[in-house]
Amino acid sequence: MANPTITIVGRVGQDPVKLNGGGVRLRIVSNDRVKNDSTGSWDDKDTSWWTVKAWKSLAEQSIATLKKGQEVVIVGKIYEETWKDKEGNSRTSYDVNADTIAVTTWSLSKKESTPAFDNSWSAPSTWDIESVKAPF
Repeated sequence: MANPTITIVGRVGQDPVKLNGGGVRLRIVSNDRVKNDSTGSWDDKDTSWWTVKAWKSLAEQSIATLKKGQEVVIVGKIYEETWKDKEGNSRTSYDVNADTIAVTTWSLSKKESTPAFDNSWSAPSTWDIESVKAPF
């Protein structure tokens, strides 16, 4: 059976670190946000840290592009990694091998954010749907 696929939306917690073998390790932080009804502000809850590894051209692009604090969307496979700590105890972690990494420029779900791009394009006031043929 194949390892399960996971999607993580979070922020880069530290600049990417090069690994032996041509890979890169990323630390990604994600958390739930809950609106505080009494203050009207958003509070961060339940923080999770993820170790994500990227390989080959994805690793090269990560080193060249990603910086601490950027919001990313990562799709990859979860895998188990085991090792011995300094005291000789067996340890286990669940990490992610990235298949895709996308950097977000503006999240519609974060009301207080603003676009980081030129938003000069606007949709036409009417759409010509008469000329569109349905694909079925």
